[in-house]
Amino acid sequence: MRLLYSSDRASSASPTVAFLFVGDSANDASMFAYFPLSVGVANACASGDRLPTPPGYVKLGSSGAGFVELVDRVTAARGESREA
Repeated sequence: MRLLYSSDRASSASPTVAFLFVGDSANDASMFAYFPLSVGVANACASGDRLPTPPGYVKLGSSGAGFVELVDRVTAARGESREA
């Protein structure tokens, strides 16, 4: 997973790369298409090939557990830790 930092945002031509979109269902497909950096939690991809545009990345956990998995990954990559 490539993480974006402020220096990436400043040099980017597209404002959408400054955001990470996280979705949890098939109705998020348009957002997966719009944002270059998109993540789906496991239940977002339960519909399999029914997603017209899948997310760039998929977490193993479903719903809130998938979101927590993503937050832990991002904070670890930034050298931070999530307070329990």
